[in-house]
Order: sequence, then structure tokens, then C-alpha cells
Amino acid sequence: MIMRFKEEILEKIREVLKNRGEATVTQLSRETNVSRATVYRYLIYLVKNNEIEEKEIGNITIFRLRK
Repeated sequence: MIMRFKEEILEKIREVLKNRGEATVTQLSRETNVSRATVYRYLIYLVKNNEIEEKEIGNITIFRLRK
């Protein structure tokens, strides 16, 4: 049950990044209807697995799929 839930959230995040190109945690939270803390936790998981990259612009962190 929990693994399926985790995969659903990861798939939602990947889909939003695929469609938008790049997004902040707040934008991902709004589009996936998942809390910011949960989105951030899964983004860190994706960064560690080299699926996405993060870039800081000023004090904003942007996430995007690796090319």
C-alpha cells in the first residue's frame, strides 16, 4: 500500500516536471495536490537517484528532469 502511494507521488512529480520543464516545490505541491514537505522529501529522493537536478537561483530552488 505505502509503496504504491510512493510510486504514485513520484509519477505525479515526474509528469509535472516533464510537462513544465522545471518547477519549484510550491508549484509541484499545487499541481500534484501533495503537501510541500512530502514533495520535498520525494524530490530529494529523485535527486539522489540522479533522475532530476536542482538549481538555485537566488534563494529559490528549481527542480528539473535530467537530460
